[in-house]
Amino acid sequence: MDTRHHPNIILILADSLGFSDLGCFGGEIDTPHLDRLAEKGLRISQFYSSGESAASQAALMTGLYAHQAGMGHGQADEGLHSYQGRLLPSSITLAELLKAIGYQTALSGIWRLSDAEGKLASPYQRGFDHAFFAPSPAASYHLEPPGLSYQGEAVLPSTDNFHLTEAISNHARWFLQELIDQGAPFFLTISHQAPRYPLHAHPPDIPRFAERYRLGWDLLRLARHRRLIELGLIDSKWMITPRDLSAPAWEEVSQQNWETLRMASHALLVNDIDHGLGKLLEVLDEAGITQNTLILFMSLSGATSRWLPDNQPENQVWDSRLALSLDLPWANLSNTPFREYSGSVHEGGIASPFIAHWPGQIEAGQICDRISHLIDLMPSLLDLTGADYPSEAHGESITPLQGLSLLATLNGEVDSEAAERTLCWEFEGHSAVRQGRWKLVRERFQKWELYDMIADRTELNDLARYQPEQVKEMAAVYTDWVEACGVEDWRVILERQQAKLQDQTT
Repeated sequence: MDTRHHPNIILILADSLGFSDLGCFGGEIDTPHLDRLAEKGLRISQFYSSGESAASQAALMTGLYAHQAGMGHGQADEGLHSYQGRLLPSSITLAELLKAIGYQTALSGIWRLSDAEGKLASPYQRGFDHAFFAPSPAASYHLEPPGLSYQGEAVLPSTDNFHLTEAISNHARWFLQELIDQGAPFFLTISHQAPRYPLHAHPPDIPRFAERYRLGWDLLRLARHRRLIELGLIDSKWMITPRDLSAPAWEEVSQQNWETLRMASHALLVNDIDHGLGKLLEVLDEAGITQNTLILFMSLSGATSRWLPDNQPENQVWDSRLALSLDLPWANLSNTPFREYSGSVHEGGIASPFIAHWPGQIEAGQICDRISHLIDLMPSLLDLTGADYPSEAHGESITPLQGLSLLATLNGEVDSEAAERTLCWEFEGHSAVRQGRWKLVRERFQKWELYDMIADRTELNDLARYQPEQVKEMAAVYTDWVEACGVEDWRVILERQQAKLQDQTT
């Protein structure tokens, strides 16, 4: 890979996208542009998020674990150092460091790293020259979210046919055209809310997508599992997880038409991301700079099982007054072949599709299983561009980087260090440690489970009672990580929340 010049960098983030939703990751959703990037670039099959969107964006932007960046509970301010709900000044962002070496920087989408008003730790304070952003996800894709602003000015509600995904993609394209005209290398971040709930897709297209979901989640999960094996993204010896016990068999569902519309809306939101990417790629091609542009795509969490009321007429699935969610049975499909969902640190919550595309620099058609995490993006892009990571900034000492550079992987080389690395997770009491082939994981307030990820990445054969010493050693590693990162016992957070609620009511 040629690092003698500064490539343009486009970072595209989805929210609550399942591991197997994209066509190039085994899904039946139409994603032709992402599929093309994958076929001509690199896919990583063991790429991990933090399991929750705000915590993941913090880890990606800073190269730190979310707790170290002040976002241990995402955007919730729990009144504790590691739980500020916004970026701490002891962290520094990719945008700040790339801007310091002459990059132009722009953001279009959801910026989950500031306070609710988007004023503290705003994109402008954290290195972005241009921004169209909302400080938190919207309650409706059809309405401008609270706090939405463009270049520092509030975006007022309009009478136009607004759709959030389309607006994010359009502003990204407009920023891209401006950045190209200015001539300097650029760092463009596109942070979608899609396909996170509410499932507000464009109504006319939903029936077209619905037909493929009449097969139901059981058959579609099996089909995705088969395609994942055929693509080389999972090992054929990893059995698909059984249907979630909370999900009925498809044959037992009385409102199948309603359910097909629900999943079709999710699929269309994914397709919307892909459609916007297609227009962005046209701009790059027309400007003749595709060869000098690195494009990275990933999801901030697995699909969510969160249930929202759905007692509305079938033709109102997409209504802005209805905050419909994907719900558990379809989320179980989206996260095929894994267990659990966004918020959990079992594979279904943290396994993310990852695509890297750079013509002439990244060899086409690569699929690798390097153990990778969002915290690896910062050291990778610093290595690539030659930017330095400081020891001090914002008047504070900056927390050292936690990730490992992906540069060798992007070059098609074997990264032996990553094969035996240690990664840790915690979110709302859900905890995990990955050390090479082993993963120690537990749900909130439950016992540790131990899995051999080479033999059983779908986490079906718990070895904890057979390997007590392995559990003990990895639990000690987790304890050390908790102390180093300022992770609180979740019971403490719950007690503080309860005390705060009591104070408010009295």
